[in-house]
Amino acid sequence: MHRRHAAASLVALVFACSVQLGKCVLSFQHQLPAELQGLRSNYTCAPLEAGQHPDHRVCFFKNLLVFNGSLVYLGPDARSIPTINTEYWLGGELQDWLTNFTSIDLLEPRPQHVVTINKAVLTDWPFYHNYFHVFAEYLPSLHNVLCKYWNDCTFDPHTDLDILLLTPGISSNHSRDAVSTDAARCMTAKPISAISTTVNNTHTAVLIKDAIAGWGPECRADHWHCLPWKYRRPPSTEIMELWRQRVGDCIGFDWDRSVQSSPPTIVVIDRQWNASRHIININHVMATLESNYPRAQVELHYLEGLNLKQQAMIYNRASIVLWVHGASMANLIFLPRRAVGLHIVPRPHIQENLDWPEELVRDLSHEVKLIHINNTGPDLLPLKTSRITLDWTYRGLNETEKLAIWEEGECLDSLKRPMDENDTSTSPDTVHHYCEEFWFKTNTDIVLNMTAVIPVIDSLFQDYFPSLPGDSQVVPAHIKGHVGLTKMIPQSGSVPSKVKQSSHGHR
Repeated sequence: MHRRHAAASLVALVFACSVQLGKCVLSFQHQLPAELQGLRSNYTCAPLEAGQHPDHRVCFFKNLLVFNGSLVYLGPDARSIPTINTEYWLGGELQDWLTNFTSIDLLEPRPQHVVTINKAVLTDWPFYHNYFHVFAEYLPSLHNVLCKYWNDCTFDPHTDLDILLLTPGISSNHSRDAVSTDAARCMTAKPISAISTTVNNTHTAVLIKDAIAGWGPECRADHWHCLPWKYRRPPSTEIMELWRQRVGDCIGFDWDRSVQSSPPTIVVIDRQWNASRHIININHVMATLESNYPRAQVELHYLEGLNLKQQAMIYNRASIVLWVHGASMANLIFLPRRAVGLHIVPRPHIQENLDWPEELVRDLSHEVKLIHINNTGPDLLPLKTSRITLDWTYRGLNETEKLAIWEEGECLDSLKRPMDENDTSTSPDTVHHYCEEFWFKTNTDIVLNMTAVIPVIDSLFQDYFPSLPGDSQVVPAHIKGHVGLTKMIPQSGSVPSKVKQSSHGHR
């Protein structure tokens, strides 16, 4: 009986389809939510400036959809959208992520629900997990775009902005590390989201009413990453001043104060032992600083576990901050005007290691004095033996190459061979790069050579700080002759009483 009724119904439905096919099609599908019916996308682009590379344009979109892992443009003019770089280093383009439907009626499957975003920035952060790249590069570059093109220049805790990452591979369950830090809250109180989190969600579409995409001709990053170099320039001094103000107002520290050097505060930033580039003779370092500068406040800090405001307050009271090369150099933004940064450089022959902090200080424009201190040599860079000797790449080296690493602290030229012997690309990853980047950078500790550090600080107290306005009462260096060791040895003993141990993720 049921089968007869079903058959009769099917015949009636087929007959109806033959008369009114369009209505039949709609009866099989979910009705589009009212917000999406008849929806069309459109775009405009800012005019190119003199000398601006055409790929570096900034464009504005209306009525985009994020649906089932795709960024959807609805309209027949999608092919006319020009190239828009959404990532200034690796050259990602908006077109890489854009899916086009000439009509909303062609969207399959049909969403049943709609979430509306009023205003969004579309961007790609391949290194979203790294604190330095997020806080010292992506966010100030984003601030420049929003300030220049949307007149969004100051901190607004009630902003309606969403930051939507085009970067693939970010799932809703994946730890977003630096993306989830306090730093992003200086741009928006909303959590940063990613298109990839909508994969396999065929029920809900996200409607973006207004969106902006593209970095423009300015780039706040070292020139190695602001590609192509000859078309890039750093943001203006005025916009970077507004960036520092935005961060100060967001986090709650005095972004415009000048350094206090009477009495001075010397801040040493170290990493935990289980991280890379831990100062293993830290007790000797602190004792030496305290004995040479008894009227200075000498502080030791570990940043792991601290929120951004706690970190800002540490740096903001420093006259001198000493740190080993790493992502914590993003915190130079917190230093008062005319403070000094002592950058301990384990591998100074790698120009990038010097350019990163130099160009950051240049762009921040708050007159911080940056000094690089060479701390290289096999006795000053003890490698983490167990990690390296278990590395399959290391096991593939010959004995000469291995001895050069342990006895000379060098990655020999013979290592400039492809990691993969079948890699025929023009710029293959090499064993030499792996040696520098992953063994001597992320699998080493530091024995800090204080015979190189103390003369630098003496010179600052004798010549630099007294020359600053209002520093006629600067504390003189307490010089003791600095009888140092030619080879530093980890010192035993308790942590000095003045040491303030505080404990941000990976640096």
